[in-house]
Amino acid sequence: MIKSTLTFTLTLLLTAAFSQAATTYTWTGGNGSTPWYDANNWDANGVPNYSTTLGTNTYNDLIIFDSATVSYMPTDVITLSNKWSGGVWQIPQLYVKNGTINLSGNSASKQIWAWGDDATTTTLTVGDGTGAAAVVNAQFADWSRDKRGSGTVFKFLINSDGTLNNDRNVATWGESSIPVQVTINGGTVDISGTINAGFTNLSTSYVSFTDVGSTFTANLGGQLPDLTTIQGQLGNSFRLGGALASNPNASLVATDNLDGSFTVSVAIPEPASLAVLAWGGLMVMFPARRRA
Repeated sequence: MIKSTLTFTLTLLLTAAFSQAATTYTWTGGNGSTPWYDANNWDANGVPNYSTTLGTNTYNDLIIFDSATVSYMPTDVITLSNKWSGGVWQIPQLYVKNGTINLSGNSASKQIWAWGDDATTTTLTVGDGTGAAAVVNAQFADWSRDKRGSGTVFKFLINSDGTLNNDRNVATWGESSIPVQVTINGGTVDISGTINAGFTNLSTSYVSFTDVGSTFTANLGGQLPDLTTIQGQLGNSFRLGGALASNPNASLVATDNLDGSFTVSVAIPEPASLAVLAWGGLMVMFPARRRA
């Protein structure tokens, strides 16, 4: 019941957010080959690109990739616009409903989203919760950089059938006090690197776990050098959200994977375990009488 209610709630939130999109660009895969920015691969709204990079005129445009509706998904790396110094071109909302895409930031520093004037849009959504896998393979070093607009918040949503892989050290999670909020709704975030700045020192930046099965993995180092430090962030930089936030049996667990990485996940005892705990509590309240 909790899971279905949460999925319905998030669907409503996504629908409300996406309904604010100025223009929706939908991948059709009509060309059936690279490059991704070939106009034949997109619907009548055109290609959301600035030259050979992905970007549009407004942050609340929406770009949709859905392998369930096309025969061909882009196999080449999609490079995001260098917005922070690239004029008016902005990186809008991305929604990868099903299938796999490969993303990279522009320039050597691989920075990404940097413009947004409100906190109502979801920057990147991976998975639509229907069960078919959605995967984003990314190379992001700066998860936000050089904000434009006082209300800028960058939001990532990883649903139960979604995986976000980031093959790079995160130099800045949120630069210049730009909040980066990742909601893991039963999905997977796997960072093949360390998180070095802007994560534990900004209270409005965090990873929220809203469903069982949610996992966050990264390398030990940077702002999260050891398991003790990570455990100290449970409830802060890592926190329960959605229905789990009010579930007295839910908790977060940090695990050292013994390969230089760690994983934070959700723990909810099985009913049998809860019964044992309850019985243990009764035994403490009513200790057994010693026989004479």
